[in-house]
Amino acid sequence: MASPDTLAKAFADSLKSLESAVSGAESGAITNARKLEALSQLEDVLPSLPKAEVAEHRGRFEDLCEKLLTQNATDPLRRLVVSVLTTIFKLSDTSALPNFTNRLLQLMGDGKKGDKVNDTKVAALDVLGQLVVHHGQALEPFCNDILAVIAKHIKMNEASARGSALENLCRIMAAAGVRQVGTASNIWKMLQKVMADKALTVRTVAAHALSVLASVSPVCAAANGEAMALACLKALATEDPLGQLSTSCSESRFAFTKALAKVLAAMALPIAAADRSKKKVVTDFASGVDFLEQAISKGPSSGTAFPMFRSSVCMAIVLLAEAQGVGDAASLALVVRALLNALEMPSTSKNSKHPVADDDNLMQACSFVVSVFRNSPVSHHL
Repeated sequence: MASPDTLAKAFADSLKSLESAVSGAESGAITNARKLEALSQLEDVLPSLPKAEVAEHRGRFEDLCEKLLTQNATDPLRRLVVSVLTTIFKLSDTSALPNFTNRLLQLMGDGKKGDKVNDTKVAALDVLGQLVVHHGQALEPFCNDILAVIAKHIKMNEASARGSALENLCRIMAAAGVRQVGTASNIWKMLQKVMADKALTVRTVAAHALSVLASVSPVCAAANGEAMALACLKALATEDPLGQLSTSCSESRFAFTKALAKVLAAMALPIAAADRSKKKVVTDFASGVDFLEQAISKGPSSGTAFPMFRSSVCMAIVLLAEAQGVGDAASLALVVRALLNALEMPSTSKNSKHPVADDDNLMQACSFVVSVFRNSPVSHHL
């Protein structure tokens, strides 16, 4: 093990290297590699340093981090910044974290506009979102402020900025939860605006966010579940956009399918029933399956969207069964009935002018359904 003097020198050298790299970037030089090297060295040496020495240089590192985030910080740099900051706050004084959080919020609240300013805001939000994961309880008082920033970021022109904001929303909800129903409702309003975003990547992350929201706030899902489910079904009924990789389209479909199942499962929870109005389409597993069967009958009846939509809804049925842990004969019979009904051709297709294409669509849907059911734990109960 290295001696205290050796560790102290390594720490000092790493800080100097980072200062030099940040200063060089301010002068227009490309110094990302040097920043990565210095941060990696700090990440390695910090855990072995005395707490007093770490505390002494905490402010100096915070200043460097703030400057670094204004220099088009890449994802690897942001992750290292979070790692080093987390170690520093744990070793020195966690109570100093709120002050640094305020500095990041001020950085994101800059009223100036421009690509460089937006890059800084995106980087600062990303770092703050990751810090919430590591220090959820300490940063919980700032969650509403962070959500206000996210609401602004999803209006940015760049799809990457909108997607990054939603990714951080997922992190924050999963780490800190959503305690207030009003806050959850505001998040749902926010998601409604991006679930039909023009960018497929943004729509996919929005679906992930809806899944998390339904899990952490079932009361919100009970109050808005039908609208949430219909938004998912609308996305699943849409044909895949031209020019997109099939893997990206599949990922998006699965995200909306999972969100659909999460919403219906949350609506059926007893905890949500207390806040449920008299007329709700889903109150238990059986009504959830019935809702999805009706969706199948009203969904696309031809074209490429037909097999994709039906297979997605079938997967939602299976995921709903998994989420509710069904294993009784009656519930399993509902699942099998729904899957078989999904393989029925729509009545509008029986007199189709393109029987070969319709048969191909049916075979494709059948293949998807069989695959979904075979890979599900639900099938083990049969």
